[in-house]
Amino acid sequence: MQYGVPRDIMLAVYNRENGRCFYCDVVVSLAARKWLQSNHPRARVLNAATFDHIIPRSRGGADSVDNGVCACVSCNEARGDRPAVDFLYERAQRAVA
Repeated sequence: MQYGVPRDIMLAVYNRENGRCFYCDVVVSLAARKWLQSNHPRARVLNAATFDHIIPRSRGGADSVDNGVCACVSCNEARGDRPAVDFLYERAQRAVA
């Protein structure tokens, strides 16, 4: 998913989140994302910035600033195609358990 999002949209989302994962607040890197795309498209660079769709593409979500957050690879993969609100709720439940 992160590979198909236009660069200007990814950059706007990255800047809005101050270079941090929306879900876990870890610092993410656009440079790591670029390296990953250029050299090893199948590799997992955990601090690479990814575009995570709030409404997943599989459910009709668009590649837009309003429908995306900046996420680390781990959170993006853990969320899958579940709605963002469900993922956040599950993370909060685990934090208090």
